[in-house]
Amino acid sequence: MTLRTGRAALVGAALLSTTALAASAQSREELMQQHRGGTLRLVASAAGGTIDPQINYTAQYWQVMQLVYDGLLTFKKAAGEEGGVVVADLATEVPQPTNDGKTYVFHLRDGLKFSDGSDVGVDDVVASFQRIFKISGPTSGTFYNGIVGADACLSSPADCTLEGGVVGDEAARTVTINLVAPDPEFLLKISVPMR
Repeated sequence: MTLRTGRAALVGAALLSTTALAASAQSREELMQQHRGGTLRLVASAAGGTIDPQINYTAQYWQVMQLVYDGLLTFKKAAGEEGGVVVADLATEVPQPTNDGKTYVFHLRDGLKFSDGSDVGVDDVVASFQRIFKISGPTSGTFYNGIVGADACLSSPADCTLEGGVVGDEAARTVTINLVAPDPEFLLKISVPMR
């Protein structure tokens, strides 16, 4: 092959490629005008996990969970040490422990709504605590085993009521949590996005 025929072949290939790309781009544009909806399937090298905060409490999901879920308390949305400060979320304020550090009374804010617009009530908060045990969540035996009634719930998750441990009063809009012993880390535990 001579230099001249080599150049001609190269130019011809470039023109053919450009024509093919133009035809392909036009087909893609037409396809995109016709196509709506569908399913996007992604491939990952590891399991994606879940954003159910009562099942998955790994740190990599905390940022998402704090944007999606509300709890009685949360950590202040700030950088540095300020981000470790416990603040009220669904509760009106951070409660002070009573009963020698074994009782916390949370007053729910008025006007709380779920994403579907239905009201968030005291019974919903109580049910959330019960669910942690009913599904044998990873925090049931580590974070919340100090709640009165937790032993019975750990022994028989399906029958969990946390009787005497998590008590709701819908009229007063309060949730009272009773511990078997003082836990100086309890407010920190309840602020982790795993409600």
